[in-house]
Amino acid sequence: MDSTYVMLPTRTCKGRRTPYMQNADVNHRSNDGMTPLMTAIQNEHIAVINLLLEKNANVDLDDNDGWTPRRVACNDNKYKAVGLLLMKQPDVDKSDKKGYTPLKIACMNGYYKISSLLIDAGANVNRKDTDGWTPLKTVCKEGNFKICKLLLSHEADINIPDLRDWTPLKTAASNGNTEIVEFLLENEVTLDSHDNDGWTELMSACQFGYEKIAKLLVENGSCVNHQSVKKLTALIEACQNNKSKVLKFLIKNGANVNHFDVDGWTPLQFTCMGGHTKASEILIQNGADVNKADKKGWTPLKIAYNDGWTPLKTACRAGDEDTVELLFKYDVDINKEDKEGWTPLKSASVNGHHQIVTKLLQKKADIDKIDQEGWTALMSACKAGKNKVISVLLEYGADSNYYSKTTGILLS
Repeated sequence: MDSTYVMLPTRTCKGRRTPYMQNADVNHRSNDGMTPLMTAIQNEHIAVINLLLEKNANVDLDDNDGWTPRRVACNDNKYKAVGLLLMKQPDVDKSDKKGYTPLKIACMNGYYKISSLLIDAGANVNRKDTDGWTPLKTVCKEGNFKICKLLLSHEADINIPDLRDWTPLKTAASNGNTEIVEFLLENEVTLDSHDNDGWTELMSACQFGYEKIAKLLVENGSCVNHQSVKKLTALIEACQNNKSKVLKFLIKNGANVNHFDVDGWTPLQFTCMGGHTKASEILIQNGADVNKADKKGWTPLKIAYNDGWTPLKTACRAGDEDTVELLFKYDVDINKEDKEGWTPLKSASVNGHHQIVTKLLQKKADIDKIDQEGWTALMSACKAGKNKVISVLLEYGADSNYYSKTTGILLS
C-alpha cells in the first residue's frame, strides 16, 4: 500500500485542513490502483470521506481489479459511506472485471440496507454479471429471503437464466433454500425450465435430498418423470445419491422405477452400483425389474463394464454383500450372463469377493459355466490370483481339470 495515500486520512482524521491536504492529489493511485477515498472508506473515516469528496475526489475511479470506491463500500458494509457516494451521483451500476455491480456485491453479502439504498438510487435489479447472474439469482444461492423479497418488490425478473440456463428457482432449489423456493412459486415462477443439460429444479432438489423442496415443486406441477439430455430423471438422481426419503416421495407421485438412461441403466442399477441397500429394497418393493440389463454402449462412469450387466452382476463386481442378499429375495436370475458370457459368479470371482462367491454357490450358481472365451470362474480366479476364491470354488466342486478349447488352457 502506497505511503502517500495512507498519510492523507491520517493527517486529516480530525478534519483539519492542513496545507498538505490542500496541495495533495486526492486521486493519487497506489501500485494496485487504490485511492485515498478507498482507504478512507475501508477504515470508515466519515469526516475524511466528506473532505475528500469536497475536494472532488473521483468517485468512479477504479483500482486494478475494477473496484470503485462504491464497490469497496458495498463489499465492506459501509452504509454511511455508500450514502455519501450516492449523493455525488456516480454510475450506480458500474461493474468490475467480473461484471459485479455494487448491488450484486451487497446482495451476495446479505447487506439489506445497502441493497435497498442502491435500488432507491436507481440500481438495475436485472443487471447481469459476466456469468449471466442477476442480483436475484445471487440471493437465491446465498439464501437471503429478505433481499429476495426486496428485489421482487422492485420488479426483478423472476425467470432470467444465467449462461448455463440456471434460473433463480433452480439455484434456490439446488441450494436448499426452501423459503425462497416457496416465495418464488407464489409469484408465478416458470416451472421445469431446464438448463443446458436438460435438468429441472426438481432434479437438482432430488440430487441433494431436499425433500421439502421436492414436495413444493411437485405440488405446484413439476414433472416427476422429466428426462434430461442423457435421459436422467429426478428418481435416478435420488438413487445415485442415496436419498431414500425423496425416492419414496417420487415413487408415490408416479416416478417410473424402470426408466432407463441413455446407457440403459435403471434406478436399481444405480443403487446397486452405489451399494445403497435400503434404496434398492424400496425400488424392488415398488416393482423394479431385478433382471433388467443395460443396453449396448460405453460411458465414462462404466468404462470397465460390458453389455448386459444386471443389478446382481453389478453388486457382485462391487462386492456389495447386502445388495446381493437383497436381490436374492426377489427371484433374481443368478446365472444371467452378459454379452460376453460373464455371470455374477465369474464377476465376483475375478474381483476376489470370496464371501459373495460362497453366497452364490449356496444358491446353486452354475460353478463351471463358461464365458464366450471358454473360461470358467475358477480359471479366471486363478489368472487373477484370488486364492480365497479359488479355495471356495474347489470346496464346492469346481472342475480343476477343465480344458478350454478356446484358449487351450488345461487347469489342474
